[in-house]
Amino acid sequence: MAKVPKSELMTAEETCLYLKITQRTLYRYLRSRQIPAFKLG
Repeated sequence: MAKVPKSELMTAEETCLYLKITQRTLYRYLRSRQIPAFKLG
């Protein structure tokens, strides 16, 4: 099992490693709102 980061916020790369998915799959999940997300800045 992957280590959970100390922060509650994760980068796209960290999320992919944690969920064991590709960035393409991650962005597909984000577009379909299967995973909650927001941009900072």
